[in-house]
Parts: sequence; structure tokens; C-alpha cells
Amino acid sequence: MASAIESAARTLVTLIEKDKVSKTDLAIFKTIVQRCDEDPEGEKAKYRTLAKQVYESEGDFEFDSDCIVSLSEDGGAYVQCWKWIPKEDQE
Repeated sequence: MASAIESAARTLVTLIEKDKVSKTDLAIFKTIVQRCDEDPEGEKAKYRTLAKQVYESEGDFEFDSDCIVSLSEDGGAYVQCWKWIPKEDQE
């Protein structure tokens, strides 16, 4: 579902840049974000907690408490995280 949010955000940014944002556009964007973030069974929260407990390594690999979780129809989920990349690795 993160891709739906990203797509809507890119569209909104384009509209803002062209100075063509209406109240309807903003309402549609808000609805898309809310629907993508729905978690009636609490599954996303469970995956966030599991990701933090099992995979988090402070200063290296971190998960925000409200990070995006995309549930898979096949079971499992993608959980958004931060991965630290040292400047030296860019060279």
C-alpha cells in the first residue's frame, strides 16, 4: 500500500507545483492515506513490534514507531526502516 501513498503524494506535489490544488484533491489524498493506513486487526502494529525486536540495531538499522507497513496477501509484510550508510561508503 505504500506505493498508493507514494503515487498520491507525487500527484499532489505535481499539482502544488502547477498551483492547481483544489480542496477536492486534498480530500482525495487524505482519504487514500487513511485507507492505506487502516489496520483493523492490529497486524501492522505486530509487524512493527517484531521488526524492532528482531532486526533493529540502534545507529545501524532502525524502525520508526509509526513506520509504513505493507501487508502481503501471501503472508508477511514489508516494514519501512532506516539503514545507516556511512559517508565513507559513498566514495
